[in-house]
Amino acid sequence: MTTSPSDDFITGQGAGWRAGYLAGVMAERRRAEGGGGGPNPGSPLLGTMMEECGRLFETEVLPRMDPTSRAMLAQVNRAGRDAVRLFPAELACAGRTVGVKLKVMDFAGSVGRLAWAQANGCLWVARTFVLVAQGGDLETLQWAREHGCPRHAATCWHAALGAQVSMVEWLIATGADVNYTRPREGATAVYVASQNGDLDVVGLLVDAGADVNLAHNTGVTPLYVAAQHGRLDVVGRLISAGADVDMAHTGTGATPLLVADAYGHVDVVVRLIAAGADADVALTVTGDTPLFVAAQKGHTSVVAQLTAAPGVNVNMSRTVDGATPLCLATRNGHLDVVEWLLAALGMDVNLATNTGGTPLLVAALYGHVDVMERLLAAPRVNVNQARNTGATPLYLAVYNGHIDVVEQLLAAPGVDVNRARPNGTTPLSTALARGHAEVVRNLRAAGATEPHA
Repeated sequence: MTTSPSDDFITGQGAGWRAGYLAGVMAERRRAEGGGGGPNPGSPLLGTMMEECGRLFETEVLPRMDPTSRAMLAQVNRAGRDAVRLFPAELACAGRTVGVKLKVMDFAGSVGRLAWAQANGCLWVARTFVLVAQGGDLETLQWAREHGCPRHAATCWHAALGAQVSMVEWLIATGADVNYTRPREGATAVYVASQNGDLDVVGLLVDAGADVNLAHNTGVTPLYVAAQHGRLDVVGRLISAGADVDMAHTGTGATPLLVADAYGHVDVVVRLIAAGADADVALTVTGDTPLFVAAQKGHTSVVAQLTAAPGVNVNMSRTVDGATPLCLATRNGHLDVVEWLLAALGMDVNLATNTGGTPLLVAALYGHVDVMERLLAAPRVNVNQARNTGATPLYLAVYNGHIDVVEQLLAAPGVDVNRARPNGTTPLSTALARGHAEVVRNLRAAGATEPHA
């Protein structure tokens, strides 16, 4: 059997080798029919006939083929179908002769192509139903079903993924499993529709009895993924259908509220809080609550909603390092968030991390002048509270040469300019050692004691 040497069939080149190929197929056909070896593929007369056949195909047939037909032939060719080199009328027959089992799915795309393939002996397979559904043409899918194409359990899933509303509706009406779960990752049709924000498809599936709490293999639910992508209308529809608002990611412990918060989807946050979502639930490893995440990322509008939510602990320390939401907002210089947190009822401005770092110490360390100004104005702020190493806010500002912060702290009531660390170093001795001349002048003017020689 001659092997097809290239893909130049579609370009209309290589008539000579196609003639030899077709002759070889004819010989194979005669053998299959019991006719012996058949004509010699190398016969001059037969070669001339095949040459002329190839020329006619290239000049008369191929130019008249529409792009869809060319694409069909190219697709079959890429799949290794030997019979692609033949005229369409010969394709199925040659395929049976040389042992190539063509399937109807190789021609999925239109009713005409499916009908031709079926009429010429191609085989139905369930996967065809999925391929037709992926093409998005409901009429073609209905024709395939009416003409014996077996259903595939994943068809409704793929139609939902492709946002094919009419197709999903028809599949549901004809008995599709709306809770089919894709084996690879455990996603359902309502999951992918929620992820894409397709409210119409979600509505159809929910109304047909889809379980809105069936989770992905990681525990992610349709509500979680809708919240993650900010699909407010889908979030509302799922909540109305009984979605569990606190069902969490099995690996991280993140809930729909926490993930909406992380992406700054304030409208989704408001909707979830109104539905009773736990606003203080924490991540498994770090202990971050929604307020921690919003404060760290600078989502001011989300922080405003969370601080007003019932039962939210604005002074909670996370497990990984003991930091509070105010510490995280301060470290990242989110002034608006700092102001919202300081205004929250019961806020303790002096709560420290596991290493003793207060928000004031953090602002001094990073040189956040605006945040420092706001913290110094807070009631009961302790300007001399030190880290576990004995470093005060003034010491840290001096060490890092943050002259503006040094000036702010020196002007604060009650600041101790001479407070030393356990090793005896003071702000002035540190400024001298690090060569911060302007800081040295300011410290001396504020009454700092000269270090002993």
